[in-house]
Amino acid sequence: MAKPLQQEYDPNPVPSNLDDLPRFLFEELERIKTALYAQPVAMTVILNETITVSTVPNWQRLFDTGTPPSWEVPGGNFDPATGEWTCPQDGLYQHFVDMRIQPYGTGNKSYYAGIRLWKVPADGGPTEVVEAVDSGVDDFELAVTLPVQAFAQAGDIFYCEGTVVHDQFIGDATIDASWQLNRVSG
Repeated sequence: MAKPLQQEYDPNPVPSNLDDLPRFLFEELERIKTALYAQPVAMTVILNETITVSTVPNWQRLFDTGTPPSWEVPGGNFDPATGEWTCPQDGLYQHFVDMRIQPYGTGNKSYYAGIRLWKVPADGGPTEVVEAVDSGVDDFELAVTLPVQAFAQAGDIFYCEGTVVHDQFIGDATIDASWQLNRVSG
């Protein structure tokens, strides 16, 4: 007997208790979950904001202005209100943090900028920090980059800080910053 071309789709309601799922459906959802975890983790956050310039280092949290990531797989691990990213799975991660400071003055005075990447381990171990700095004169753009490759466990929290220090002046400077990360192996 030939099957009709159109079949009516009438699914059962999804049970609220996972133990009530039919075995084949539970196994299929487990396979989907495993396949999603096998996919690489990646994120890119880009922002343009002002940062306080002072004559002494004044570290300020970056990426906490509420700007959501332009790319995040799987989603929901970056908190734009705090600028913190929570690692969803164990693995080796590459972080690339970049901060560019627009020309701040015209006096050919020295200034420098720094960025930090903080790691707060989920297991309560000691907090780790990696830092990069660069210097120049205030009538040229200054760029600082921080490439980091490190192992992270699920639940570890990462965030970035930046500072701009000038020889003589205080005030605000415009920065362009980006934070890119990618899980490279499990």
